Amino acid sequence: MVACPRDWSWNTRRYPSPDYDLWIVLDGEGTVFAAKSAEASAGDSRQEQAFPVMAGSCFLLRPGGRYRGLQNPDRPLTVFYLHFALLDSNGAMRNLEEEFPLFRSLSEMDFIGRMLQRIVDACSAGQPDTAACWLHAVLEEIRQQDRQPSGSPVHEQLRAQIQGLCRRIQQQPGADYRLKTVSAACGYSADYFGGQFRAAAGIPLSEYVIAARLNRARFLLRETDQKLSRIAESLGYQDVSFFCRQFKNRTGYSPGQFRRQSRPDSRLPDSRS
Repeated sequence: MVACPRDWSWNTRRYPSPDYDLWIVLDGEGTVFAAKSAEASAGDSRQEQAFPVMAGSCFLLRPGGRYRGLQNPDRPLTVFYLHFALLDSNGAMRNLEEEFPLFRSLSEMDFIGRMLQRIVDACSAGQPDTAACWLHAVLEEIRQQDRQPSGSPVHEQLRAQIQGLCRRIQQQPGADYRLKTVSAACGYSADYFGGQFRAAAGIPLSEYVIAARLNRARFLLRETDQKLSRIAESLGYQDVSFFCRQFKNRTGYSPGQFRRQSRPDSRLPDSRS
């Protein structure tokens, strides 16, 4: 996982990847351009397909593909990327292009995020076989989301509203997402919308919001020097003590413990002021 600097840009024209690259946006905004052919001129929009990216955007970049990326410097990207090759029984690289489209928008980021962290942990521990098992699990989850039938209980208009809401929660987890307020804004009763959100996302709206807030809290604790009170306030918590309890109940660590563990060189106090 990497947090891109404000001046980040990306172009694979000179050094295309020899294998597949799973590229998932965890936060931020930007655009990825994919060349339509190997002969396409770099930067020629007529020969590229543009994909606006945000939290939940997912690419399975092809071996030898030519891609370039830009980001909104006011909302820098945080991305997870993994180079990999899956081999068939003869030791040749499997062709995944028919199984997976180049781009999709993931609707259940929390579940996939936990599996991605397992891959990172296994690689860090020198356990490539375990990492490979988690990679297969991630690809299977992506495949299941791609295959979600159009005739599911959530009709298409409501599904689009729910997917948009999920993206908004990931981007702005500190906003007010009370079920009564959100359902009214979408034009549905709270009971109906709540049930349909759970059918689409796999968990209740309240749990989705908590997961998004704690995911952002982990990022802020690891990547910034913000005090706990500021982090809690930015994530919509009125009471820093409640934030700390919820964080520990869900992660097993207090915010201060998590910060010290993820930043062993940090001397920041476990301060709430």
